[in-house]
Amino acid sequence: MMKKNCFFYVFLFIAAFACKCHAEQTINWFHADFPPAFILRGDEKGTGYCDRMEKDVTAFLSGYTHVFHESNYKRIVKSLKDGRNVCCASIYKTPEREKFSAYSEPLFIGLSNGVIIPLEKINRYEKYIGPEKTIDLQAVLAQEENIRIGLISGRNYGDSIESAIASFRRSKKIEERAGNDSQGLIKMLLKERVDMLLALPMEISYAARQIAKHMNLEKNALVFFPVQGGEQFTTSYMACPGNEWGKAVIEKINLVIAEKRPDFAKYYRDWLDESGAEAYEKTVKEVFGFQIPE
Repeated sequence: MMKKNCFFYVFLFIAAFACKCHAEQTINWFHADFPPAFILRGDEKGTGYCDRMEKDVTAFLSGYTHVFHESNYKRIVKSLKDGRNVCCASIYKTPEREKFSAYSEPLFIGLSNGVIIPLEKINRYEKYIGPEKTIDLQAVLAQEENIRIGLISGRNYGDSIESAIASFRRSKKIEERAGNDSQGLIKMLLKERVDMLLALPMEISYAARQIAKHMNLEKNALVFFPVQGGEQFTTSYMACPGNEWGKAVIEKINLVIAEKRPDFAKYYRDWLDESGAEAYEKTVKEVFGFQIPE
């Protein structure tokens, strides 16, 4: 009887050890439905620029089991903070997140977030638009009594925008939408439920193209303005928890980035229009020192 019990406990120990090893070799990849970075639905599913980067990285990390999850940024950040075996294929670096996350080397640089306004409403904001076609967001919020600005809850929009909206976050001037529904935000804008949006230029052009399939929306109905004093571009990173497991994964991810960064820049450039692509290639050359491959 004692012998059987010994075998039983040995079996439990081996099973527990095997489960622990399996868990440590599993990476749960969290990403939002955020076209054209991540496209999780429709005919273009999996063709977003971050989709392609994630595929390249996971192909290199062949020693791990990769499990993919749709999530929102609030949950992604919480999971990183909780130290779970999760990684995010594209996320901004902030001082707060650095306290609990391990970040990769820069993954790619992209155009910064800005303000989206309906073309027919531009006259209202002319006094806030500078000679370089940038908009003074802080002045808009301070001086426009009835302004309502739409944004995605839980997202970080970059230092300049976050600074401008910080003191208005809980006011009626900010309309936060859960999830990552850019199309929903545009519909709110077109129905005049909000007056302007905060978003990336490619994000809005993609969402507008999808909406135009189902309703009448002119090609140049929405106009993008960078924020005055804002960053010319943003840097995106991959992130895992700041524990021993996460740091080990990031070390391996950095090997891929070092080799594939020109390709990652190409994936991003492929979603830009001709004028945007030309400006982007110049910026990448200045920052990273390489020419984006054709």
